[in-house]
Amino acid sequence: MKEIMNAVTDTFSIFGPNTSKVLMFHLENQFGLKPEDIPDKPEHFHAILQQLFGNYASSLELAICKQVRSSNPSHNSEFVRFLEHHALQEVKAA
Repeated sequence: MKEIMNAVTDTFSIFGPNTSKVLMFHLENQFGLKPEDIPDKPEHFHAILQQLFGNYASSLELAICKQVRSSNPSHNSEFVRFLEHHALQEVKAA
């Protein structure tokens, strides 16, 4: 779980130093997804990213998965499998 949260936070930080905090705030307050629930709710997280970032969401999802796997190559959670599957489908469709 910690690997996933670190990857999400670090990936969101590409938009600027405080952006990760702002996005986490909106995930919870606008979409009802608490940051600590992200690893257990990949479908909800995916839907929110799609709504916020459109076609760019798949790039963020793949970046999150890449970071998780780089910190732990054997990581194989449902969260990572779900995001990879959906992100790759969207890349192929584009």
